[in-house]
Amino acid sequence: FQYRHQQQQKTTTTAKDNDPETNPAPAHGKIWSSIGGAMDAAMLYVGDRLKLYETLRSLCGDNPELYISEQTLAEETGLHVRWLREWLAHHAAMGVLLWKPDKNYIGTDPDAALV
Repeated sequence: FQYRHQQQQKTTTTAKDNDPETNPAPAHGKIWSSIGGAMDAAMLYVGDRLKLYETLRSLCGDNPELYISEQTLAEETGLHVRWLREWLAHHAAMGVLLWKPDKNYIGTDPDAALV
């Protein structure tokens, strides 16, 4: 009942809600969004410099159904699987790569592969 009651209540925005002195939430969200964007850019840069995208493209090709193992990527790149797993998790969260952590498989997102 309480949840439905809260949904039915109309929300109104006042000048006080938009005032950063009394409500820091909008600025707080922008700051964290900017930090997240910086982290995403850094991870994209790392992937490019270590030729991870190039390696994934050569192993997976343009086939969105094809997944490779983390171990295969580690062997192909000479990098430790533990560090690759962190990079992969971040990319999966960004939506750039497809990752099946239960099976340790990586795939390329067809839309992201175009870029």
